[in-house]
Amino acid sequence: MEKSTIKKLVFGVLIVSALSLATWYLVPKIKDALDKNGDDEGTPDPADPNGGKGDDPSKPKPTNTTAATVGGKWGDNEGWSPKYYLSVPSKVKVNKETAVKIVTQIYNANGGTWGDDDEDAVTAALNQLQTRADLSFVSELFYRQYNKDLLIYLKGFMPLDMWKYVYSVTDKLK
Repeated sequence: MEKSTIKKLVFGVLIVSALSLATWYLVPKIKDALDKNGDDEGTPDPADPNGGKGDDPSKPKPTNTTAATVGGKWGDNEGWSPKYYLSVPSKVKVNKETAVKIVTQIYNANGGTWGDDDEDAVTAALNQLQTRADLSFVSELFYRQYNKDLLIYLKGFMPLDMWKYVYSVTDKLK
């Protein structure tokens, strides 16, 4: 083989390796930064009464972090608040063991960078809940386990059509 061909081949391998490493390192960091900021500028919230134009100035600002970061009716369900279940402990029907399994099932449904998400696992997990207090308890356990808000985590990877279904499931909770 010619010396210049070997140099080009080695240079090409180095470039491909550097790009692969940068992608492997940077994509998760960017995704985490977007998750922390709740930045979904390109993805309108299907339940946003203002059509993605910001907060409705006529409504008071919510005080819990879940509702504050999510506009519209979906975030208004107090079950998404990790502390709601503490105010209604008698309404918690799910036991801790089942709740931990649900938390793990939801977390593992996110396929990560490659997009092998399992939205059916999320809906199956949520269908095991009976009350908004159950949802709140699961939200609390999710936050304790992964240091992430459950609702924001779901918004980070679930498509809009699944949000509507998730909302219909969680809205029916007592």
